[in-house]
Amino acid sequence: MNSTKTVVNHFLLFHRNIGLLISFDESQFTFTYEHLQICPELRDVNSYASLCCYGYVFLFGGYDNRSKGKIKSVWKYSIASKTWSVCKSTPLSIEIDSAFVLLNPSKMQMHVIGGAGSCKEIQKHHWTISVDRLFRKHELMQIVQEQGQDIWRLKESIENLKLSRPYVITRELEEKEIEQRIDIKVEPPKEWDDIRQRMKELDNSLVQLTRKPVMDWAQSKCTGLELWGCDGKAHLANEKLLSYMEDIVTIMADVFPLGNTIDVGDFKLLTFSFKKLYLQKYKIYPLSFFVFAICIYIFFLKKMKKGHVSRMEKSLDECSKTDEIAQKLFTKKRSQKEDSKCRLEKALSEYTNSIDEWNSSFIEAKRAAAEKEKKESLMENIGLLKKGNKSLVDRCSDLNMQMNNLKKKNEQFLERHWENLQSKWYKWSSFDIGIFIGYVLESNKSQIKNFIEIAKINRIDSRSLLQLSKKDWMDVFGLEEFNNACYVHNTFLKICDEFPIDNKSNQVVNVQNVPNEYLCPLSKVIMKDPVIARNGVTYDRESIVSKARQLANASALFENGELKLMPNLALQHRINEFLKAKQ
Repeated sequence: MNSTKTVVNHFLLFHRNIGLLISFDESQFTFTYEHLQICPELRDVNSYASLCCYGYVFLFGGYDNRSKGKIKSVWKYSIASKTWSVCKSTPLSIEIDSAFVLLNPSKMQMHVIGGAGSCKEIQKHHWTISVDRLFRKHELMQIVQEQGQDIWRLKESIENLKLSRPYVITRELEEKEIEQRIDIKVEPPKEWDDIRQRMKELDNSLVQLTRKPVMDWAQSKCTGLELWGCDGKAHLANEKLLSYMEDIVTIMADVFPLGNTIDVGDFKLLTFSFKKLYLQKYKIYPLSFFVFAICIYIFFLKKMKKGHVSRMEKSLDECSKTDEIAQKLFTKKRSQKEDSKCRLEKALSEYTNSIDEWNSSFIEAKRAAAEKEKKESLMENIGLLKKGNKSLVDRCSDLNMQMNNLKKKNEQFLERHWENLQSKWYKWSSFDIGIFIGYVLESNKSQIKNFIEIAKINRIDSRSLLQLSKKDWMDVFGLEEFNNACYVHNTFLKICDEFPIDNKSNQVVNVQNVPNEYLCPLSKVIMKDPVIARNGVTYDRESIVSKARQLANASALFENGELKLMPNLALQHRINEFLKAKQ
């Protein structure tokens, strides 16, 4: 019969800054370790006497290497609460080390014997300490309660031992006991805690971006210097808008890969076939021939006292016959008793084995149910994580599109005003001339004011501009570089000739030293339509659509068989600006 009792031995180790609880499982032949709290006052103390009693470890005296002296205090360590405390009411009478201590459980006393004193002399003292003086009131109450439980368990064991059998009837395990043996607690991979924390951080970043103010140029009625100056409100708002779009792209690059890390493989539920348990019925017949024999004996004794000898002789034959019948009955009942005992032994043995099998199957069934519950909880967590990840992606996409639409709206607003200004170049005032030069040269507000003031003082109108040469532009308006004067002069002539700059040209520009971030990782050319894939990498849409299934990690780019791509509008804007500058 297999025993289901698990024996675990515990060892305590304290040395300087190290405290360990070492456990050895005899059934599994395995060691486990747990770090324990160190008492700071005893970190440099050794050569003390120690004793374990009622779940507490007591340390008597010792040598302090820090103060180079011996101590007489008594320290107590609770194994259950893993805390240290000093027994202030029971110090030793002298400072001592290298002693030994004994426990007298019947009288509840501890005996500290021998050791070395403060002058290293051998001590012949014997201290007797009552155990109850080493404990506080609530600690004593707890010990009494635990001892009472131990006594109850001992009585139960004695009752079981009263069965004079070479075996022990196995006790049926209760459901709570089985559940204590099985770990049914849900723990998501620590990786999921990290994913959940990272998604929370990204969500907070996205919320902060959502709360940041952005400017709608049309609604803000931004005009004049604030609209045309490179340090005006409109220009600064546009730079903030681009910065927000860069932050959104950064968040999207972090959110997409998180969705691929949330996964779990198939799991199998344990299935079991339970055996039917049968209990053989048995019956023990009581022996009643003793009562019959005693009645016969009393009957004959009375007859002898009354002197009925003749009748005694007559009944002697009857008694002999009765005795013969009784002996036969006794032999028969003894045989029946032995047969019943054998059947009982066999039935109890089968019953015991059936209980063992039932306990094993019960444990396995509970373990299977616990595993199923764990998997269901894990799947629920996976669903929540994926749902949160998808929500973040959708919100990033929506906010990105909102920012892009606002940027386009602002750009269209500026283009309309610029076209309107160009169409009326022949009516330009000194203010319009300053705005024109400042916008072309991307000047700040103070520079634009200076251009306006120069045009006003020199009474320059739009028709006067036609008479200015490139050098005149440089001298009159105080332009520092001749290239700027040429650029302003040529721009003005183009406006006059009604040949505006084509800002929407999609012509491929062949330039040197193109930044790597503008090149597609697949085609190695400047991207026309940059998009972000699920792996967080930006590709040109045409290249990734045609070559996605040829990549090594192609499965990570698809969701439900569909290639998921997100426009990288911030990068698209930088590429357009780069191509515009190179034309």
